Amino acid sequence: MKPQVRNILIGIAIAVVAYFAWQIFMGEDAETEINHQLDRLEEIALKTGKETTFQSFGSAKKAAGFVIEKPYIELLPGMRPIDSRDSLAGALTASRGRVDTLEVNFTNRSIDVADSGDRALVLVRASAKGQAFGEKQSYSAKYRMEWEEVDGEWLIVRVERLDD
Repeated sequence: MKPQVRNILIGIAIAVVAYFAWQIFMGEDAETEINHQLDRLEEIALKTGKETTFQSFGSAKKAAGFVIEKPYIELLPGMRPIDSRDSLAGALTASRGRVDTLEVNFTNRSIDVADSGDRALVLVRASAKGQAFGEKQSYSAKYRMEWEEVDGEWLIVRVERLDD
């Protein structure tokens, strides 16, 4: 093998190893991680049929794990803001108990990561549809979410409903 070809192959191998090392040690970029968090929230919120109170509570606790310990969350008009992770879990458990099915989607995502790299502003359209008491229900609104990276994990700090 010619030295020039060998050097090119070594360079390519080094570049590939460096890329994978970067991915392993530095992780994904903030925007991708926040998008993954939103995707996981959609999956956790999904309710396809009857579930026990224990199952509802388990899903609610998982969802509440996506916020800081003392968040500020405005979910629905007329509802008092939620100010703790436990309060959020309780509200979500109660809500899941009132619906037979539920699907939540976060669309029209706009993610703006601060220059510091540890805070982000996210604008989304949150849509929920499901069935409660034998009737189909749906809700959709724009939300402004503030996220913060805490110990390597992106968590929600604040959620505010925006006027359409």
